[in-house]
Amino acid sequence: MPSPWTNPVSKSVPFDNSTNGFTATDAQAAIEEAKTTALGTPRFCRTCVMNGTVSGGNYITPSELTPNRETFYATFTGYIEEISFSFDNLSADFDIEIYKNGKLAGNLISTLQIRNQNNRVLFSNQNISFVSGDYFYFKYIDQGTNAADMACDIWGRRTA
Repeated sequence: MPSPWTNPVSKSVPFDNSTNGFTATDAQAAIEEAKTTALGTPRFCRTCVMNGTVSGGNYITPSELTPNRETFYATFTGYIEEISFSFDNLSADFDIEIYKNGKLAGNLISTLQIRNQNNRVLFSNQNISFVSGDYFYFKYIDQGTNAADMACDIWGRRTA
């Protein structure tokens, strides 16, 4: 007789995912999905700042005392969920290029476009994965009106 743990009964119980954002279609998969996306999963935030007007080609770093250093150096495995920006001026037009493990064109993994934003903007559902030892650069690119006194919050979850 097979063990109930190798073929749980919950795999045969249908699960309605039409109203909750789950992808699971059976109860066992829903349990597993809930476990991996639970609010209790360790979350982190890394804040980076730039005082004054930000210029094209600047890297947004945890401290202006260490420009051109890695913005985020991973010491664990996880993913970046959200990236938010706030700044002092009323409107700004710029891009943020995100580089992983180097500053060369082949290391560019994402470009965030900020157009005519008033003081704050949030990019959710980024799902940028990383492993321990990876590092990221956040490069500011002029696209019109530059941001001033900017903070960037990088939100993510640890998976291992």
